[in-house]
Amino acid sequence: MKKNDAEYWFGKGIELNKAERFAEAVECYDETIVLNPENEYVWICKGNALLALQRYDESIKCYDRAIELNSQNEHAWNFKASACASKGGALVDLQRYDEAIECYDEAIKLNPKDEDTNHFKGTTWIRKGFKLFDLKRYEDAIECYDKAIKLNPKDEHAWTFKGNALFELKRYYESIECYDRALEISFEFKWGWHFRGIALAKLKKFQDATKSFDKSGRSILDILMLTIINDEEKKELTPYMLDYDNLFKEIKPQIVANVLTNADLAKYEDVYIRSILIIRELHVKESKEKNVAHYTTKVASQAMLFNGSIFRLSAINYCNDPKEGITLLDYLFDGKQTHKMKQENYGVFAGSFTFNHDYLNQFRLYGKEEKNEGTGVSIVLKNSFFNSEAKLATQSLFESNPKLEENKFSLFRCIYIDPKTGYVAAVGHKEEYRFYAEKENVDDAEIEEYRKSIDKVLKNVREKLKELKYLIDGLEPVIINQLLLNLRYLTKHVAFKEEQECRIVEIKSFTDKDVHPTDDFKHLYIEYLDIRNHVQKIHFGPNATEMKVYRDMLRHHRLKIDCEKSEHPFA
Repeated sequence: MKKNDAEYWFGKGIELNKAERFAEAVECYDETIVLNPENEYVWICKGNALLALQRYDESIKCYDRAIELNSQNEHAWNFKASACASKGGALVDLQRYDEAIECYDEAIKLNPKDEDTNHFKGTTWIRKGFKLFDLKRYEDAIECYDKAIKLNPKDEHAWTFKGNALFELKRYYESIECYDRALEISFEFKWGWHFRGIALAKLKKFQDATKSFDKSGRSILDILMLTIINDEEKKELTPYMLDYDNLFKEIKPQIVANVLTNADLAKYEDVYIRSILIIRELHVKESKEKNVAHYTTKVASQAMLFNGSIFRLSAINYCNDPKEGITLLDYLFDGKQTHKMKQENYGVFAGSFTFNHDYLNQFRLYGKEEKNEGTGVSIVLKNSFFNSEAKLATQSLFESNPKLEENKFSLFRCIYIDPKTGYVAAVGHKEEYRFYAEKENVDDAEIEEYRKSIDKVLKNVREKLKELKYLIDGLEPVIINQLLLNLRYLTKHVAFKEEQECRIVEIKSFTDKDVHPTDDFKHLYIEYLDIRNHVQKIHFGPNATEMKVYRDMLRHHRLKIDCEKSEHPFA
């Protein structure tokens, strides 16, 4: 290791920053600064890493130091402008908006051409426009975007941001003109199509809005998740969206063959839309519970962390619940029709997680070595492991436009039902004791707010499932089975309630090139992501062994992951 080489530490810091290992990057930048404190670039890079860690005051000090150094360098004006702009970004996260705007003004004054090192123009004007937009000063934001457009008329982002500001002023036709200009520059620009669709929906041009949403890769679920479109607009929009939904289009010929009137067809459409409304309720979007745990064997975790094996989603029909995919149908049809409902054409692949990181119940069930309970590990995964948007499990089942986060799947909580009594018992959630386990000073108000949010989700799910049960009366069970494909594998028997599970689910044809058999040909799986940049912490089971060598191996692979052994009493 080149301990006295500033370039080595700086280069290593940059690589760690690219890998989103920001705390380690800061350490490398500090080593660089010890060896070469006059390097303005390293101060900016350290500031950026601290900003990613939300250590805002520290990042601002770094940017200030870079600005001091740049002022002494005849080539430094552009870098000083960038530092001002970066400092402005940190100040905005601290909600010091006026200071942030002053920083952007300073950056523009120092670099009136607003040109960065890659000769791209208008960036600082756009950043200033963002902050004015956040302050709801939409006319002022438009002026900034116009400045950026004048400097770089081929910037599709500037046109789109201007369209957004016009949209907020309810100048919808003008906003659409801006989105159209953005799409003339880049026809594949998905955000342009997305915002164009929203503006068209506000003008009640629902068919045209649907075409725009389709080009943006948006599904019905995406549209139902939007808060900017009201419920009445969504109600009018969703029937048009069905014409672009791949799963519904696949099933529709069967529906048409079984109905006599348009009213009957509308019932099947309503079943599908209502199932998606339930899925909307289940999307995990609370930041305080999104760090979830996956329980597995110590050997499997070592393969992923030390050998780079990719996290797998396993075909769900090999799991420990023989009623997977059937529990919801048992509930809806009172257990009378489900013998007809085997799904032969598609494989359902899932990754299972729980909101409870150090949980004796899970250590007893999962990760056993030589059938010994409590010998596995709990891998706590960061938010970055999942798609921040809500994506249907069937969205990539047929040819379709890719998502904006196309390589990640969405996380949904499971519903727990007793199909015999019809009681909807719970939805997956974080146990209250976990709040106390995770930090010393617990805010009771935070726990109460969380409890209310979960109660609200459960209440809405119960109501919507009752509506669904009423609606399917008299409809063809085999078709309902297919329409509910996205929801069925988020519904589990109440017997598994203690697991408090959440899932990522992907449904693919068995002939899909991404579906692979295991080496022993006993299971099918699809690959997901490399977990190494997404691990928050590791809990060892109460009976796990060889923990010291595990920690040493983490150090050997330069993985700074906190580890601790479970203290749960377990013989």
